[in-house]
Amino acid sequence: MTLVKFKPGFSLMDSMIPNAFSKAFDSMMDENFTKPIINFTPALDIAEDESAYFFSLSLAGLKKEEITIDLKNDVLTISGERKFEKNENHKLHRVESFYGSFTRNITLPENVKSEAIMAEFTNGVLLLNVPKGDLAKPKFIAIK
Repeated sequence: MTLVKFKPGFSLMDSMIPNAFSKAFDSMMDENFTKPIINFTPALDIAEDESAYFFSLSLAGLKKEEITIDLKNDVLTISGERKFEKNENHKLHRVESFYGSFTRNITLPENVKSEAIMAEFTNGVLLLNVPKGDLAKPKFIAIK
C-alpha cells in the first residue's frame, strides 16, 4: 500500500491522474457538448382509424416554409433543415438540440387517396392526414 502525504486542496485523484491528462479530458468533454449535433431525424408517430392514417412529426424550431413534402411512387418524403444559429455574445456550455438536414420517407399503403392528403403545421408539429380509399380490385380478363 502506498501512502500519500495529505496536502490541503489536493485530492487522491490528482496523484492518480496526471494534470495534463485531466485537462485534455475536460477540454474534450467541453468540446463535445458545445458543438451542435448534426445527425437529425425527427420523431415520427403513426396512427390510423377506419377512415385515415395519421402521421405526426416533431419539428420544433422550424417554420413551415422550411419543410418540404413530396409524394412519388407511393412514398411520402418529408424533408427540411434546422439551422444552428450561434450568438457571438453568448458562451455555449451545452448543446443538446439536433440540427442539420433531415429526410423521412414513409411508404404508403395501396388504399390511400393521395390527392386528398392534408398537412398542417402547428406549434412545431407537422400533422399529416392521409385518407383511406378502396383497394384496387383485380381485373379479370376473359380469354377469347
